[in-house]
Amino acid sequence: MDEQTRKQYRQEVSEILEYCQESLTKKYLPVRDAYQISYEWPEFDTLRHEISLALMFNLNQAAITLTNHMLESLLKNVLIVYHSRFGDKDPSDDPLNGLMKSTKPAQDKFGQMNLNRTIEETFKIGLISEDEKERLHEFREFMRNAYGHADKEKTFRDGEVPVQTITFGETPGKAEPQNVKIADFLVGQGLIQAMIAEQEATGYFLEIDSLVRRSE
Repeated sequence: MDEQTRKQYRQEVSEILEYCQESLTKKYLPVRDAYQISYEWPEFDTLRHEISLALMFNLNQAAITLTNHMLESLLKNVLIVYHSRFGDKDPSDDPLNGLMKSTKPAQDKFGQMNLNRTIEETFKIGLISEDEKERLHEFREFMRNAYGHADKEKTFRDGEVPVQTITFGETPGKAEPQNVKIADFLVGQGLIQAMIAEQEATGYFLEIDSLVRRSE
């Protein structure tokens, strides 16, 4: 690496660190407890750790996507454990094979189940209340389906944004501003989605974080 490249590299790293420091100053406090306090549940502590870091560094769409994963994994994990037959072990099995056999039927049943049914099954065993069930269905529609399936109708719903067009050439001018539906406004969706994610990502994660801690 020549001196000019090293200088450019140091400048880029300095800019990244400056951005990280600025973001941490604003974003750390809301997720501090979630970041610091372990679940002591290995299946989900790695997710908690990564989502917290994503939020700290303002990577909100990434945080939402991983929170979606944590939600589905949590509900399936709880259902599998609840429905596994840990007492029905063959005395001839070693402990590892016994554990694998005791969870396999439940894994086959719930492992491929869609989120809608998973929420309903979790409600049946009393893990979540009626209000929580409805809240999780909202998340299924407007967070998991919206971001996981890139469903813009669910991401933006009926939201509108004012747009003004400008023409150039022989007859330059500005048209009157008009409101357009964001779900139909392809060229503006990326930026607007990032803005929405910044508003919603932290609250979404903290609700799922609370659910994990209650389920533990």
